[in-house]
Amino acid sequence: MIETSGRDPIIMMVDPRNVSVEAVIDYIAKEIRIPVDQQILRFKGQDTDVDCESLTQMLLTSKQAPVLKVDKDRTINVMVVLPSRGDEEKKVEINWSATVEDLKEKLEERNICDTSATLRFGDQEISGQGGKKLIDLGFKNKSEIIVSQAKRSTSRGFSGCTFDG
Repeated sequence: MIETSGRDPIIMMVDPRNVSVEAVIDYIAKEIRIPVDQQILRFKGQDTDVDCESLTQMLLTSKQAPVLKVDKDRTINVMVVLPSRGDEEKKVEINWSATVEDLKEKLEERNICDTSATLRFGDQEISGQGGKKLIDLGFKNKSEIIVSQAKRSTSRGFSGCTFDG
């Protein structure tokens, strides 16, 4: 079963021993009309990318009809809040399928923060989740992240880090 936002699920019949992700992607492009380069495939309830091995495993081990979730990749605006600059806000455009690492690189390119910054989304620190996709973390258009930049300080001959916000 293939689910997508705003549409009824579509059933695709496949042989679980002989299935390719390319065949599924092509089917989605034809039947659901999401271009191949804009598809984001995930197993419902899991935030793992779909590859041939995981697709075959899902098909062979599922006791019920397995559900594959497909979303259309798109550009979203992320609102970046900077407490160290008086809660200044910056808007950053990025693809929904981008990773936290991609987001951090974009923030560095725009001189919003550097590699030592801590990123928070909601009540969760996401800085250490570099390979995690924004879509899998629950990002939507106009999602807000808080960037705390580490500051070097010395006290009594010792070096340490303190964080704003």
